[in-house]
Amino acid sequence: MEKNKMNPVYQRLLSLCEKNNIKITPLCVEITGSKGNLPTWKTGHIRNDYLIKISEKFNISADYLLCRTDNPEPPATDPVFITIQRYHSKLPVKDREKMNKMMKDLFAEAFPEDDNNDAQKLQKQKS
Repeated sequence: MEKNKMNPVYQRLLSLCEKNNIKITPLCVEITGSKGNLPTWKTGHIRNDYLIKISEKFNISADYLLCRTDNPEPPATDPVFITIQRYHSKLPVKDREKMNKMMKDLFAEAFPEDDNNDAQKLQKQKS
């Protein structure tokens, strides 16, 4: 089967396996106890408990595996971060922008050596 005609979920799973030097059949056996589940996986039908195990194995979010996002990062589990996320989404846009600026400025000050610091890049552009 051509890669571009494969189910997107299975395609993403294959890509994860390739990146991690893992063969799909042994992964299927490890996750499900049988290689007999592989044909089902190829159609993109993966049981929820298997999705969770795969996500944990690759340290990715289930949404990434299901092609619902392009961000592979697993969801935050830190209660403080979860609270910030929850309240951030409830703020009016103008207040959200203020909060984003405050956080970027704080991180730029706390981590000046970070080359990927957006706030630091903005400050350099303004100069």
